[in-house]
Amino acid sequence: MLKRIMAVVFALGMSATASANTCHYDFTAEGGEAYSLDHIVAFVTGEIRPRLGNDNTILDVHITERCPGKQPVVNTLGMNTKNLYLLTINKLPLPDHIVRYNNRLPLTLNKANFEHSLSLIADQDFLKFYAEGVTRTYQDVEEEIQQQKILKMLAFVFAEAPRFESAEVALKKTMAGNCSISWHDFDFALHNWSNMSRFVIDTETVGKKQYRGGGADQLLAPVTLKQEVAFLKAIKAGEDYRFSHNAVFGQYDYEC
Repeated sequence: MLKRIMAVVFALGMSATASANTCHYDFTAEGGEAYSLDHIVAFVTGEIRPRLGNDNTILDVHITERCPGKQPVVNTLGMNTKNLYLLTINKLPLPDHIVRYNNRLPLTLNKANFEHSLSLIADQDFLKFYAEGVTRTYQDVEEEIQQQKILKMLAFVFAEAPRFESAEVALKKTMAGNCSISWHDFDFALHNWSNMSRFVIDTETVGKKQYRGGGADQLLAPVTLKQEVAFLKAIKAGEDYRFSHNAVFGQYDYEC
């Protein structure tokens, strides 16, 4: 029972203060136009997804927070265009274990939680726990988990939505449709990006609107819903394609 209670607390923890957020946000990528939160889907699909390539370079994504009575605050995410990983925040390199975050950590994806995550970026000391396992007090653990929640939310919006059509659909439903969904509904897809990409390439089903990268054109964005279904069908049938043993497919279960 205690584990179930804690899971609910972690999953919903960001929502407690999110409803009080009266700030507005806009997003720009290097050399691109500004997009409001209402157009976040257009931003990640039009400004981030096409940047996937084979060069190991950093794409700066600027998030401007505008709050009543305050000067605008700009936070900058550094993304590796080779694989769309988030590597830096405000030019500071993120610790590896924070970048990886805790995949078991429950997280509810919705607009309020995303806005709350954005509001917390500037106050985080992401270098405080640079070495894994340095947390000492209960407050340290809380703070580190909060950082992982923030990174996990940012990664879904700015990295996973460009990589997967299923995550793009989730953004449409959560940011515009007032729905919520669990991060863990996407475990199977997120664990199998490289495997799905390889499957699509091997089966010669790459679409005209899919971008390639990874260093040798081996990663695709976006993996479409149709391709995701075909991959799942193939591995369930025992066909000889590599897949992650860390997650199985459930369903995309929205609450609206």
